[in-house]
Amino acid sequence: MLESIEAIMDNGTTYHQHALSRVRKLVVPDGEVLPLPLLAACTNLQSLALGWCNPHIVRRLPSSIQTLLFASIDEWTQQDYRDLVAQCPSIRELALEGVVPMRLDGLRVVAAELTLAKFALQLSQNEMPEVDFGLLEVLASRSGDSLTHLHLSGLRLASRGVPLNTDGPMFPSLVELHLTDVEFEDSSVFAALVRGCRRLQTFRREGAATETILPTHFHTLIRNNAQTLEVLQVLTPGSVYQAGSFTHPFPSLRKLACSTVDALQGNLNAFIAQNGSQLERVELYDSQTDPPCIDLALVGAKCPNLVKLVLDISLTLTEIEMLVVSCKKVRKFSCFVNGHITEDLVGPIMAKRGAVTHENLLVQSAGADEGFQMHMGPVKWTHEQTDGQN
Repeated sequence: MLESIEAIMDNGTTYHQHALSRVRKLVVPDGEVLPLPLLAACTNLQSLALGWCNPHIVRRLPSSIQTLLFASIDEWTQQDYRDLVAQCPSIRELALEGVVPMRLDGLRVVAAELTLAKFALQLSQNEMPEVDFGLLEVLASRSGDSLTHLHLSGLRLASRGVPLNTDGPMFPSLVELHLTDVEFEDSSVFAALVRGCRRLQTFRREGAATETILPTHFHTLIRNNAQTLEVLQVLTPGSVYQAGSFTHPFPSLRKLACSTVDALQGNLNAFIAQNGSQLERVELYDSQTDPPCIDLALVGAKCPNLVKLVLDISLTLTEIEMLVVSCKKVRKFSCFVNGHITEDLVGPIMAKRGAVTHENLLVQSAGADEGFQMHMGPVKWTHEQTDGQN
């Protein structure tokens, strides 16, 4: 961090050249300015993260850099992107935030010239600027086989540039795909993006104002990656799950977050009945309860390794007690409470829970004014609101 850089200054005026030459990773928080003499002294720098990036820094970057995170690059021109490629040809991990939509042509230079393993792009405006799919095709032409992580945020992906022939894989090595506040012009754009993905370990989709992905295209993604998925998080308006989505074997799935409608539509109960013991986190949102989206008794019987359980539904005190006692590893449990929790009810519940490895258990009453914390010692009352995401 920046404090460690200041600590190796000599007499507060010059930089200790030998010490800086050994620096491999440098993080400069937003609001801080990176002194150019200091950067020049980091001759073996491999990883750099800047909260704000003046374009003039690009031509001073060490050629040894392999990992680069730039935020607030709204002043960059196409030439700055060209300079980045020329100055740091060994970049393998690149994250760019605050990209101005009118200057996206510069990104094509980066996508065409750098062979990337990880790429993250966040646009700077709130109005969901449109990006041609062709940009990702350029990225795939250079990094199709090497790209393992792709994060996109704050954009609308247009169909312009989607190839007529989408039989071949686009990013066959992808293991992590994050889509935050990303809209698709139509579902075929999503299908083109994930074509050939069969190694995904993490898929997160959240924040889109409207959902244009068809259940058939989403189901294809689930089916093709069922053997490798460890984290599956889909939190968007409307259901994209097909009936039976959770009937596929998910031998590696540990964390699941979705709407209660999706849990019901995809038959989550079938998965819990067969593979509940492998789940460490389950989060269901949107308060769909008729018919019940999840069999609570099944969770208590089949999910002994849960450490986090978020249910956006109303539970009785008896149901809460059953889950708390059955799932002894749960550290955080959030739900709507149908009833009033009093201190004299907490002790008996924890007594039934028995001695557990983890001392504290946090239970939040979602959407209510009062939260409470159960733990193995004296009761400690809290007044927290769940944010529904942690």
